[in-house]
Amino acid sequence: MMNMKELIDTCHGASKAAGWWSDLGTGLPLDPLPLAAEKIALCHSEVSEAYIADLYGLMDDKLTDRLGYEVELADVVIRCADLLGALGEAPFEDDDDYGLDAPCCGTMESMLDIHANLSEAVEALRKGGSPAKGLTHAIKRCLKVSFDSAGEPVDVMSAVHAKLSFNAHRSDHKIAARAAAGGKKW
Repeated sequence: MMNMKELIDTCHGASKAAGWWSDLGTGLPLDPLPLAAEKIALCHSEVSEAYIADLYGLMDDKLTDRLGYEVELADVVIRCADLLGALGEAPFEDDDDYGLDAPCCGTMESMLDIHANLSEAVEALRKGGSPAKGLTHAIKRCLKVSFDSAGEPVDVMSAVHAKLSFNAHRSDHKIAARAAAGGKKW
């Protein structure tokens, strides 16, 4: 299993290599700080998608052999780790893991915890501080989820690896596709 630094380096490296941190028109690097709140908002969206997938027992639409809940949490991990890497932030280290060392299920409480962690990151940015604590805790909370609300086992870290592999080959993630009319911009 990767440590947090390796996870950040892997996720950010993949995102940077795919051109997500470069201007589509010029190819010049983008300043991550003005984009940070937007990226965290996308993480909130992923948590909401995880909730819907869990509520209805949906499978993922891309990794069709995996629960949607599991893959959406993997997306949160990837986005948070990528943002930490883009901002040059080290993962937040503390002695009190806020109970994050205990496995948890796909309950509303877990998803609310993740939303709260993401909100903490935005609030830190808004006040000119570091989002590292909130982003790191969101990652940890996602990785500690071991089953969904129906009792189905999930392995979010395994889903992270699968999603990174899938994303590396997605045509809609290629720079040419994103630069085209109607392509993903962020």
